[in-house]
Amino acid sequence: MKNLTFLLIGISILILSSCSDKRPVLNDIRSHKTPEHLNIGGTRLFIIPPRRFTIAEDFTGLSKDRDCNIRFDEAKGEKIRKIFSFYNEAAFKKQGKEILEAKKIKVNEYAGKFFVIKGKSEDSEILYLLFGDNSFSVIVSAEYRTDEKQTREEIYTALKSLYYDRDMSATLSALSVYSFSDDTYKFCERLGQFDVYTSDGNLKDAHSQEPVIMVTTLDHLENVELAKLAELNRLGMEQQGATAIQLSEISTDPIHNHETLSRKVSFTAEGFQKITYQAFIKKGEKVILVQGIVFEKDIDQLEEIRQFTNSIQLL
Repeated sequence: MKNLTFLLIGISILILSSCSDKRPVLNDIRSHKTPEHLNIGGTRLFIIPPRRFTIAEDFTGLSKDRDCNIRFDEAKGEKIRKIFSFYNEAAFKKQGKEILEAKKIKVNEYAGKFFVIKGKSEDSEILYLLFGDNSFSVIVSAEYRTDEKQTREEIYTALKSLYYDRDMSATLSALSVYSFSDDTYKFCERLGQFDVYTSDGNLKDAHSQEPVIMVTTLDHLENVELAKLAELNRLGMEQQGATAIQLSEISTDPIHNHETLSRKVSFTAEGFQKITYQAFIKKGEKVILVQGIVFEKDIDQLEEIRQFTNSIQLL
């Protein structure tokens, strides 16, 4: 009986120590898409999610809680070597970040880099997985607490299942609260907080000067006036370097009975004269911001963008 007790205690110790204090190892990823894989809406990325992670509502990715999440950013047409110039050891050190791990890595046939840096608190870490080629780039970042060893282990295991399907067309997130009945502009991809639409569903080089529509959802704004949001947006444009900002054609006509503030904004950015049609559309605690941006030569397309915006269906 005494020996059995020691045996049970030993097994318990093994179980409790199965999640090591040592950070998991992530080497070259060799993955295949399976029925268990989940597509990250707005991207061509697939992953088998960690346990208890759900699709995030306020960013592109997965979330367990406010201290533990995985974010995905894909940029079609953005060469990966350009991303490497921003995410590297020298850049992290310049920002005062403590680098815990840095190495080259591959995700199937794509070249990449992997970094782990110290998080905001003593018991947190942030990892960055970058990969791509001359036609696209992907940034995957994960934030977790080091004292939640099981969750950390599951995040690393999930990353080993990461798969990029370059042949598929990106689709809107299942959590999207809107759609458009007008198909003049087609969903292209998700960039940060914005769903991007272009005339053919492909985002070209910035120098192409093609019209682009960007849509985002702002949450928890039940008691915020649309005029206040619009003013904050204008101030944000100034902070990002826009000059000679002029507002015109301001309207409060509703769209499908939803409170709306729309306007035309002319501004100069990076030496070019641009015009944007903006519509702030309110539904409950959410505000959907639709903004179509054109260069001065395409100002006649603003009416087309306005009609596209009016076709919005709030779900």
